[in-house]
Amino acid sequence: MTNKKFKVAAMSLALTACVAAAPLAANAEAPEDAALTPAPAATDQAAADEDAVAAEAGKNGTDTVDKADVVDKADDDDKADDTDKADDTDKADDADKADDTDKADDADKADDADKADDADKADDADKADDADKADDADKADDADKADDADKADDADKANKANKADKVADLNAPENAAQAENDPEAGISALMPEDAAQAVKDATVATVLDKDGNLVGSYNSVDEAIEKAEDGATVRVTEDATTQGINLNKNLTIEGVESTTTKQDAEGNMVETTVKPKLTFENKGIALWSKSLTFKNMQVVMNGIGTTPYTAEWNWMTVCASKNSTLTLDNTDMTLDGTGTASNVHAIYFTGNDKLNIKNGSNLTIQNYKQDALEWDGGDGGYNVNITDGSTYTSDHNRSGFTGTFHVTVDDSTVKVINSTGNGSNGSHFDIKNGSDVEFSNNAVHGLSAGNLNIEDSTVTASNNGYNGIILTGKGTIKNSTVTVTGTKGKSYWNAGLRLLKENASMKVENSTLTITDNATTGVFCDSGSQFTTDDASQVTISNNNAAQDNCSTKKDLAQKGGGLVVRGNASAKLGKNTRINNNHAALEGADIFVEEGGKLTFSVTNAGVGDKLTDCDHKIDGWYLDANGSRWNFDADAESAQDFLKSLETLPEGTTLVTNPDGTYTLTAGPTGFALKAAHAQLPVEPEPDPDPEEPETPETPKTPDQPDAPVEEVTPETPTETPVKPETPAAPAVAEITAAALPKTGVNWVAALAMALSGLTLTVAGAFTRLFAKNHR
Repeated sequence: MTNKKFKVAAMSLALTACVAAAPLAANAEAPEDAALTPAPAATDQAAADEDAVAAEAGKNGTDTVDKADVVDKADDDDKADDTDKADDTDKADDADKADDTDKADDADKADDADKADDADKADDADKADDADKADDADKADDADKADDADKADDADKANKANKADKVADLNAPENAAQAENDPEAGISALMPEDAAQAVKDATVATVLDKDGNLVGSYNSVDEAIEKAEDGATVRVTEDATTQGINLNKNLTIEGVESTTTKQDAEGNMVETTVKPKLTFENKGIALWSKSLTFKNMQVVMNGIGTTPYTAEWNWMTVCASKNSTLTLDNTDMTLDGTGTASNVHAIYFTGNDKLNIKNGSNLTIQNYKQDALEWDGGDGGYNVNITDGSTYTSDHNRSGFTGTFHVTVDDSTVKVINSTGNGSNGSHFDIKNGSDVEFSNNAVHGLSAGNLNIEDSTVTASNNGYNGIILTGKGTIKNSTVTVTGTKGKSYWNAGLRLLKENASMKVENSTLTITDNATTGVFCDSGSQFTTDDASQVTISNNNAAQDNCSTKKDLAQKGGGLVVRGNASAKLGKNTRINNNHAALEGADIFVEEGGKLTFSVTNAGVGDKLTDCDHKIDGWYLDANGSRWNFDADAESAQDFLKSLETLPEGTTLVTNPDGTYTLTAGPTGFALKAAHAQLPVEPEPDPDPEEPETPETPKTPDQPDAPVEEVTPETPTETPVKPETPAAPAVAEITAAALPKTGVNWVAALAMALSGLTLTVAGAFTRLFAKNHR
């Protein structure tokens, strides 16, 4: 091969490498075997080239030649080149000789030597050329190998680029169907496996527009929220964080739940569903008259003391302007105020806002020095809806509900506990359908309400500071169980249940109401209020103490009526299964006190006839006066008790008592009020038997006028010889005869026995009026 031909072959190889290394056009679609197919231009040049290596590569049509094969081919090519070089050397020698003959007119033998030298030089030159050619061939082989690698890389890049182009077109017809049913499938299904995994690892949220079309995928929730339009849904696929949400558009943040299956200890396969967690790291939520919904999420807001709107809303975790809605849908949200400033509230509403907690959601607010949920006293219409098996918990905040919220608790749970202030403060509550509500261990009021409706539910108020339950509006307890216990009474006029102001009322229907063990009056009816229990309800008001032991400022009225206080113009009507007994009061009316003008409808059964009086363990048999200065005290002072019984012969001045057709009494108290205690009458004193009775003396036989000096015969009662003749005496009263005949035979002197009988008759007459209540059962 001549130098010229070799150079042409080398240039062809170089051009082939350049063309093969050129990148595909951005939109070119490479065939599946692009990495295995040479470019057309390179193929043409290789075919035209006479070089064995290029021809062999073109013939095989492969760019992935084993390095060992390439080395062998290079060796073979070198040997062929050596043979060609020898031929070329001979030809070059002949050509040189011919040239020398033509050029030299007179050639001699000395010239032949010179020619031999020239030949040697030509040989050396040829050898150098051969070495250069071998080097060039090796370089060409290396270039081919590099071209092969470059072509493979370029082909892979082209394939990935083409597939990425397809994925990027999310609204293309072939992708739209998949995105409609499963937006994530619209991304991953069109990618190579390794590319899909890479995207999955980087993506934490996708955005769907309000029609459900996929808008895009993002590696942060904050970016996704920023890109979302009004009414969009941000779907969270992995646990993520946010720096805070400042929202002026309607938005849903929805988690994509993951399910794992594990085998439990008993060998059962148990599925566990985990919701993605969104953690707030810097600021909370500012909601500008829009709707924000968290669905299928876990939301954590710990130590967040401000919203993103720091100019004004820098003292709450969540704040909403007028007509905003915050909804938790199958979402667990926790707000923990630990570490926040002393003025920070958890959730603050400013006007006609709504909080919806539904579909098994759980909202827990804890450790705020201010209120868990508060209004600003604006235009009203604040609603809290806790429904469908959801739970709202306020623990160790100043208050659970502050302001006039309209709270619906439907088949759900509310726990307001350990507040440093009120559990609630005047909200309207509608508690129904199997709900369970607890207000306990709150420093001031427990459940403080405007209107309070409890239906088919359970409500517990225990160990609260002032009042267990207090309301200013209409109250109903229907088909429910309500328990009030442990109220401390830190202020005057506190109660287990207090009806505050004239518009307050409480009607108990077919329910169980238990008000016990409070250091206050059981039920306190303010002026104008109404308290009613029906016959189907089981009501127990017991062991309450109106002594104000926990109150520094004492009021007389607060030390009266341990079980029930009915103030002027108020009324209380007790059903037949309502029992008020074993309560205590410091001044009067251990069980009931009715203030002047107050009205009480009751019966003797309301005293709990047959129950044991805990003062003495004797059975209760009815109602007795328990007025200030004339307290019931039969067991301790019988003499004063006797005087007390006589006082029942007349009612206190101005007090009226009416017997109703159903056997109940309606009492209206006079100026001094009316105080009652469920107790018992003076127990009869039975004579103790003489342990060593004396033998009765034998009576002497009376002397008759005819026998004044006749001796009296000694006759024993066992063997009388004749019946003695009694002197004529006036007949004894019938009641005395009956009483004497009823006395037990204890050996007591009959004269003494007769005196005891007469005393018993007097006692019976004195207590006749008192027994009126006990004998008039329903």
